[in-house]
Amino acid sequence: MIGLKNLAADFVPVLVLNLGCGSVTVEVERPSSFVTWRNFGYQNDYEPFEQSGIFPHLGPFTFDRVEYDAVPQQFRDGFEAQRGVG
Repeated sequence: MIGLKNLAADFVPVLVLNLGCGSVTVEVERPSSFVTWRNFGYQNDYEPFEQSGIFPHLGPFTFDRVEYDAVPQQFRDGFEAQRGVG
């Protein structure tokens, strides 16, 4: 798996592949009331990052920022409820 320190600037993993294969990554833009994913790429720890041409027809995808920011908390709440925490 790609280490977070090795991600290209402004890119986050959206699909992490097992066995050291790498991650599908996306550039995240947060200009105001929305969040946009664009410039999907593939990154790993053993090759230089080549963003161009990896997924040319994928995205951009735009999300409402309030809803987007609420998802991690919803995940944590659900996870803790499953474990009986909180």
